[in-house]
Parts: sequence; C-alpha cells; structure tokens
Amino acid sequence: MEENLRRLLLAFEDWLVREELWGDAFFLSPADWLKRGESWLNDAVYVLVFDSSSIHYMLNYGCDLIEFDDIFESFGFYYEMGHSWNLGIYPIEDYDFTPTPARSTYSQLLRDPRWKRKSTPRHNLILPASICTACRSSSATPCLCKNAGVSACAARCSESVGHR
Repeated sequence: MEENLRRLLLAFEDWLVREELWGDAFFLSPADWLKRGESWLNDAVYVLVFDSSSIHYMLNYGCDLIEFDDIFESFGFYYEMGHSWNLGIYPIEDYDFTPTPARSTYSQLLRDPRWKRKSTPRHNLILPASICTACRSSSATPCLCKNAGVSACAARCSESVGHR
C-alpha cells in the first residue's frame, strides 16, 4: 500500500500541475496533520490542503470529477472532504495492492479484477459536446466564462462568472 500511496501522490500532483489546478495546494503526512490539531481526517493516510487553489473551487462548486476520482481509484484509494479546504486520502477496503507482474501479457492484464472494474461503464457519464477554451473542460451545458469563444463547460474555472 505504501508504494501505491507514494505513486498516487506523485501522479496526482503531476496531474494537478498539468491541469493548472495546483496553486498553493500541498500534502501533509498524518503526523504533520496531527501536529496542526485539526479535528477532521485524523485517520487519513495523507491529507491534501488546498485553501485558495483551483482545487477548492472544483471540489466545492459541483464540477465534473470523473478524472479526479479516477486517479485516486486507479491507485487503490479514495478521498473524503474534511473542510472545504482539505481532503483525506484513504485506502479502498479490500483493494488488492499486489503489483501487476512486470512481464504480464495484455490478455493477463485484462483478466485482472482491477482492470475489469475500470472497464465497467460508469453510470451517468455525460459525453462532451465541445470543449471550453478558457478552462479546457467539456460538457453539453453552456459555459459562461468571461473569455470570448467559449462554447461549453461543466467544470468551473478560475475565469468563470458562474457555470451552469
């Protein structure tokens, strides 16, 4: 589990940086979180603090979180919000953290229950109609970004005046 957690933290930070969501966010170990004297998330294996980054806006105002959630799940973890500015990371109960053998064939990988679960269609998945040029999100709902030329957006972006 520790190796998957390490890989999750690296991959998740990389994704947040690439999506320009990182801002002032930072991770805290359980020991560092406990030193702060917070009353929530004290059993988390790690905590993400994101007071004024775009993550705060994304998690608190009804954005599309499919890719966000998938990153956690793909490493065997899930998250829970503590306050509006932090989340705790937890291992998925009964998740098989056994590493996939390095020389696995594609047919062997397809039999792995973790791969089977990922291939199961998600309920209520909305296919994008177009992409917002301001925040690069997609949806079939109108986007009200301040930028000209924006066509559609489900996620909120920092340049938004209010998405629907």
